[in-house]
Parts: sequence; structure tokens; C-alpha cells
Amino acid sequence: MKRQPDDEDAESVLRRQSGSGDHSGDRNSARSEESTQTSSADREYRHSSVVTVPSNARRIAILGYSGSGKSTLARRIASERSCPVLHLDMVHWLPGWQERGNQDASRKVEDFMDSHSTWVIEGNYRNIAFERRMRESDCIIILNVNRITCLRRVLRRRLHYRHTNRPDMTLGCNDKIDLEFLAWLLWKGRSRRRAKLYRSLAHTYPDRCIVVPGRMQIQAPGIL
Repeated sequence: MKRQPDDEDAESVLRRQSGSGDHSGDRNSARSEESTQTSSADREYRHSSVVTVPSNARRIAILGYSGSGKSTLARRIASERSCPVLHLDMVHWLPGWQERGNQDASRKVEDFMDSHSTWVIEGNYRNIAFERRMRESDCIIILNVNRITCLRRVLRRRLHYRHTNRPDMTLGCNDKIDLEFLAWLLWKGRSRRRAKLYRSLAHTYPDRCIVVPGRMQIQAPGIL
């Protein structure tokens, strides 16, 4: 499984941080900082056990870590609100795990947004019409789920779709779990750059950004 391309800069940062020689103290410090940041975020946004998606939200963007449940939530909201849903994995990946160019992918996403007045779009991909997606969303949902829960969900998903294609993935991209994907799921995809992006979105759009830590439940009432 190829790593996702929207965190290439973050991976370079991680390589520079690891450097050469013994940096175990730095790594321990980074882990401590990440834990502190996560705890702070949880305290800041955990106001109740249920998060309600506004009923008048007609354009919803869903972001989050791999395995956090983005596609499942997107399908559920789209079904309840009878609106189209776009999975960015299906835009980015071509059959056989070939990558579509960012410019072509951005055009497809923008065409989708131009063609629908209401929609749900799930996925990160900072190089695919990201600013427009965030700017035009009525509601931004960020699934800030811990890595162990994400791993458990990925394993369950793998068992469920072991003989078929996932509904949120391009045909010809059979689901698989290998060391590269596990490294992305548990480490590379959880860079401090990604966490900083989520915090930045929450502070830039405080009136329409919902950060969902852990196992919080989401209620998504239909559009009025």
C-alpha cells in the first residue's frame, strides 16, 4: 500500500528530526509533546458525549486519520440527507493503485462541487482542492481518533471486504494491509504537521468545525 501523498513534506520533517546517531531523548520528547497536544485538544473540544451536525449544513467535509471512520460517516450522513457523497480515495487512486495527478484530481473535485448545491466530501488530500473544500463547507468534521482504535477498525474492515472491493475505493484497488500501510496508519500519517493542520482548521473555522475525539457519538439530523 502506497503512503498517501498529501504528507510528503511531513515525512521529510520526520526524517530530519530522526537524523543520525542516538536521538531517543528527542523522540521521547516528541511523543510526550504529541500526547500533551492530544490531551489538550480533547479537553478543548469534548463538551458532551454526543456531537450534533447542524441540520442546515448542506456542504460537509470530513477529515481524519486513516481508519477513523471517515467513509462510513460520510455514507451515513449522505444517506440520511439524500445528498451526493464523494470519497477522495476514489478520485486520487486509479485501478492498480496508480495515482491520478493532483491537477486532474482537483478538477474532478471542483466539477463535483460546481454540479451540486449540497454534498459530503470525505478525505484529507491537501493537494486536491483543499482550500476550496474547507472554505465552502458549512460543516467540517475532524475525526481525531486514537491509533489503536483506528487499527482495530482497519482490521475489521479488512475482514469485511477481503473478498470484494471497498465501496469507497476505486475498482481494481483491492484492500490490503502490509508493513508500509501499517507504518502510515500508526506513525507517518500522524505527523505533527497533520495534527497542527487539524488544530488550525478548528481555530480558523470555530463556528463550523467539529472535532470528534475518541469514541464520541455523532448525530446527523436531516437537512431542514
